[in-house]
Amino acid sequence: IGAEPAWWAAGDPWPLTGSGVTVADIDSGIEPFHPVFYRPDAGYFSWTDVDGDGLFAPGTDGVDLDGDGAISQVETVELVDAAAWRLYTWPPAPLEGLGYDGIFTPGLDWLYLDMDGNGRRDFGYDPDDPDFPVTEETPAYGEPLFTADDLDRSGTLDPGEKLIRLGTCKIKAALLGPGLNEYIRGENLVEYAGAGSNRETAHATMALGIVGGGTAGLTRFAGIAPDAELVIASYTNLDYMVCLTWALEQEPDIVLHEAGSWVDQFLDGSSDDEQAMDLSASEDGVIHVNPSGNLGGSDKHARADVPAGGTVEAGFTVPDWEGYPFYWTMMSLLWRRAEADLRFEMCSPEGLCGDFTSTGPSGTTIWDDTLYVLSTAATSPRGTRKLTAFFGDYAGREPIPAGAWHLRIVNGTPADVTVH
Repeated sequence: IGAEPAWWAAGDPWPLTGSGVTVADIDSGIEPFHPVFYRPDAGYFSWTDVDGDGLFAPGTDGVDLDGDGAISQVETVELVDAAAWRLYTWPPAPLEGLGYDGIFTPGLDWLYLDMDGNGRRDFGYDPDDPDFPVTEETPAYGEPLFTADDLDRSGTLDPGEKLIRLGTCKIKAALLGPGLNEYIRGENLVEYAGAGSNRETAHATMALGIVGGGTAGLTRFAGIAPDAELVIASYTNLDYMVCLTWALEQEPDIVLHEAGSWVDQFLDGSSDDEQAMDLSASEDGVIHVNPSGNLGGSDKHARADVPAGGTVEAGFTVPDWEGYPFYWTMMSLLWRRAEADLRFEMCSPEGLCGDFTSTGPSGTTIWDDTLYVLSTAATSPRGTRKLTAFFGDYAGREPIPAGAWHLRIVNGTPADVTVH
């Protein structure tokens, strides 16, 4: 993503790695115990070559954590084997040379001490653990976790090069629903229970990893601003305005909105969310980032200039992906002339056409009762008219036809109307 050249491009501050900046993300849940979210600020440690072969080996060599001059059983360093994945292939595959290989690679993998001998790194709130209690004061919120300072960039941890213990979490505050569950660093962040499954935590973990994960100069992969403070508000079980209000209370410099939608929205700045963004930007200087996301470059936006008393046609394609059928599609149609008399018809690839301008609150079936459609209309405070239509089977039982669909817009108004 070009982060590293950007770090060194600025004059003041330099390097430009996000120090002093707070970024809030309104997103899914997050995995706050991922190693990329911890700063290397809990001390430098020399490693001990237990077998004397001059090579660092997890499971054999150790670190004298307690400073008694000896390596105890719990001070043997163990491997957290990581991989870097290329997600835009199917099936996903690790990058060449960066898979799970059981070999410690500085900048990619991490190391830990197995204080209770159970064969894994334990983390999260556990004050009553008899072997290694974990509280808010515990570095990296778990058993000791290290990154390596590969000074000569040889790709190995050599004699004289040190381990750095990870300590402070970059996430300073988190909000999780249902209810208002606040987790504040220094108070109770270690008690963050997560949003549930990996799927429910994946998006924010990756997004904030891109924003501020890793460590400049130490990790192979790092975010744009790895020294920034991070805030996360999970909208999974919360109203978006609640998340935005709470996020702004954390006094961020930047708010990343990873819940952007272009369907069933007026897109004219009239919503409470947009008004709050405008106000915080003008009064407090907060920068709001609203990514185009999956819309960018996907040809999902169209504009139709419908002449007075005329008709235009537009279309879209439902791909024919063998084994991956589409069960529904939805669209929003927006136009500024709220008084305009517009009629909307849709024709399926089989040539069956139906009017979906007004289906009623329960929807209807059209095209010889082969397809369900529901449309809802509304007008914004700024006079934008919106018709949102859903076509298909929301329960995912009957696929919609693949191929070219045709939208027909009929303008019964004695004036031109532009429809998005």
